[in-house]
Amino acid sequence: MRERHLQIIHRFRRIAVLTFAFAILSSSQVFAQSTYQDMDAGWWTSLEQQLTESAGSDVAEVRQNAIQHIIFFAENYDEFVNFDEAAYEIMGRFEKSEDVEERLLALVALSA
Repeated sequence: MRERHLQIIHRFRRIAVLTFAFAILSSSQVFAQSTYQDMDAGWWTSLEQQLTESAGSDVAEVRQNAIQHIIFFAENYDEFVNFDEAAYEIMGRFEKSEDVEERLLALVALSA
């Protein structure tokens, strides 16, 4: 019983950290607007390709960072990016992952 309680607390902490990280990522919008809006179409295409590839990485940290960036750019620069290809990979992660953090991150990305 105590072990189950500790697992729940641990998961709650991880979710709280993820939520906090997402809030910080979203708060950088003001700075980023002056930086990214001037990028050309080739830069945006390259960004889409790199993040889509990284979202399918076997390395969890690379995958998590890519998905966080996908969320940021999809939320703040949706007129410049199209992550439809990444959505298939992210949906697969959401469906198959047993990691609560990864599933929540994938859910946020899919709704971005």
